[in-house]
Amino acid sequence: MGRTFYGLLAVVAAWTLLGSPMGALAEGGDTHRAAVSVDAVKLPAVPGHVNAVAALDGGRVLVSIAQGTSSWLKVIDVTTGRTIRATAAGQAVALHVSADGRTFLAAGKTIEIRRISDLGLLHRFRVGRPYSAIGVSSSLDRIAVGRILPGDLKGQVAVYNTTTGRRVWARRTTFVDSLAFTSDSGLVYCGCPWQASLMDARTGRTVASEILGEEGGSAYGVAALPDGRLAVGGGRPEDEGFLMLITPSARPVVKTLSNDEIRRISVARRGGIFVVYGGGYNEHGEPVGGENLWVRSAADGKVLGSVPLAEGLDQLAVTPDGSVVAGTTRKAGRLVVWQITAK
Repeated sequence: MGRTFYGLLAVVAAWTLLGSPMGALAEGGDTHRAAVSVDAVKLPAVPGHVNAVAALDGGRVLVSIAQGTSSWLKVIDVTTGRTIRATAAGQAVALHVSADGRTFLAAGKTIEIRRISDLGLLHRFRVGRPYSAIGVSSSLDRIAVGRILPGDLKGQVAVYNTTTGRRVWARRTTFVDSLAFTSDSGLVYCGCPWQASLMDARTGRTVASEILGEEGGSAYGVAALPDGRLAVGGGRPEDEGFLMLITPSARPVVKTLSNDEIRRISVARRGGIFVVYGGGYNEHGEPVGGENLWVRSAADGKVLGSVPLAEGLDQLAVTPDGSVVAGTTRKAGRLVVWQITAK
C-alpha cells in the first residue's frame, strides 16, 4: 500500500447542464444506468506548471499556474486554449467552486474567497501552515483545515468561518490525511492514518469513530454525494486499497465497492456520477500494474466507464453535469481533460 499521504482533496467544479453530451440522460434521471465513454481531449499547451484546477460552466477551467517567478489565476477555454481572464495571485494548492458557481476558494499561503466573474478578491485570511488537508462546505462559508503539529503524526482539525476568518473550533488528532463536509454541511469527515471519524461541523464533537471498520486504512480521497452519502477511497496495509460509500450517522452504513487503492474522488453534483482515480501501488507509493480513471454511478457505485492513464494525477475535478473531467499531472503539472459521453 502506498504510504505517501495525499493530503488535499480533489476539487469539485462546475459546468452547465444545458446542451451537455450527457444532458438528456441527466434530465431523464437515467445517467446512473448508462455505460459511458471516457475520451481524452487534445488541448493546446498551457504554459507554466498547473498547481490546481477547477472546471467551470461553458467549457472553461479555472487554474492556478506558476510561470517562472510569477503565479496566476486564469480562466481558460478548454477547446481553444485561450485565456479568458487572468489575475496575479499567490500559488494555490486547491481550488473549490461554490455550489452556485459564483465564487471560489483558493487555498495556498492564505485562504482566499474570490468571484468567478472577474477573479476579484472578496476575503483573505490565514489559518497557519503547514496543513495536510482541507475540506470546504458547499457554500464556501466554512473550511476545515488539518494542520501538522510538531511531533510524530500529531495534528489538529480546525473549522474556520471564511467571511470573518475566525476559528470556530479546533480538536487535537493524529496526522490528518483527508477532510470533507457532508452535502448538508452538518458533519465533517476526518481521516487520519488507519482510521476515520465523523465530527459535528458546528462544535467538533465526535459523532462516530472507526467508521472504516476493523481493518482501518488511510483515505486519500473523500467527496460528498448529493444524497448525503460520502464516497471514500484510500489504501491499507498489505498492498490493498478500498473504495466505499458511507451513509454518515452515529451508526454509519458502509458499502464497499472495490479494493483498488484510490487517490482522488470528485462528484458530479447533478450528473448522477462520481469519478475516481487510482490503481495499485507499492509500499513507496509508486504505481504497479497501472493507474486508471473510473466513472461510477452515484446511485449504486457501479462502474460505467474507465480509461487507463499514462501519467499519474495530482488533482481531479468533474463538472456538475458529469460531462467533463479535468486534472493535473503529478510530475509535469500539465492540464489534462477528458469528455464523458453516453454510449
